[in-house]
Amino acid sequence: MKAIRNKVGLEAEYFLYKDGKLVFPGSYGFDTDDFALIGEFRADPGDTRESALANFFVSYFGVIQKAKRLGLTVEFKSHEDVSPAMYSEAMRRMGTKEISKCDNIYGTDMMSLSDAVVESGELKFHRVSCGLHIHFSSDVSESETIRSGEYAPFELPLNIGGVDTSIRLFKKVTSMERKIKVSASCITKPVINHIVSNLDKELLLKYMKGINVELKYRRPGWYEVKSDGRFEYRSLPFTDDVISDIVDIVDFAFNQLDEI
Repeated sequence: MKAIRNKVGLEAEYFLYKDGKLVFPGSYGFDTDDFALIGEFRADPGDTRESALANFFVSYFGVIQKAKRLGLTVEFKSHEDVSPAMYSEAMRRMGTKEISKCDNIYGTDMMSLSDAVVESGELKFHRVSCGLHIHFSSDVSESETIRSGEYAPFELPLNIGGVDTSIRLFKKVTSMERKIKVSASCITKPVINHIVSNLDKELLLKYMKGINVELKYRRPGWYEVKSDGRFEYRSLPFTDDVISDIVDIVDFAFNQLDEI
């Protein structure tokens, strides 16, 4: 019997402030992105729209309430201008940690881009942006039940024409049932290109409207393939507008998988 299981998960980034000043989330016990200045919460993926949304809001409100208890403020906005000194400190905190590798369906090279803003030859600040990462997975599995048994010989006595003899037969003494299941991911390169392209056109353009600056990580086409077969779309900003529309965004994400 064949079965397809689609799952969508969300990860969201944010900025954390104390007395109006940007702080490092890790210093207060919050999870962070690879880049230490950005807080990140990771919701478990769901195999229904309802479960994906429920997991998201559990993580979302967990961050809000924790910050409130600590007298901190969480802001969900497209970007923050960070001083060169603070940006350098964030890079030092990363140490040798490897930055997640992103690919781009349009061939954009991440290494050719910069978030630095230079005026008259002087580095003024870095634009650090926050994003919503949408995880996609789609697995098809097929299962089959195999029944087998063990047989033992026995002699059936016979009398043929007054002569005693026997015939060897076999009888089933044990039985065994095994379920065999195999699965494979439906996420192929053409599927990734199709989904990312649709998200760029239908979501990214909408939520980048009004953000009148270029942001390194909020350009079209960014995605990352994970080792377990799923992939994540990484171009979307994470703002209050995105939060307001999160139900529609999750619905749109599931629609992409339903069309595979």
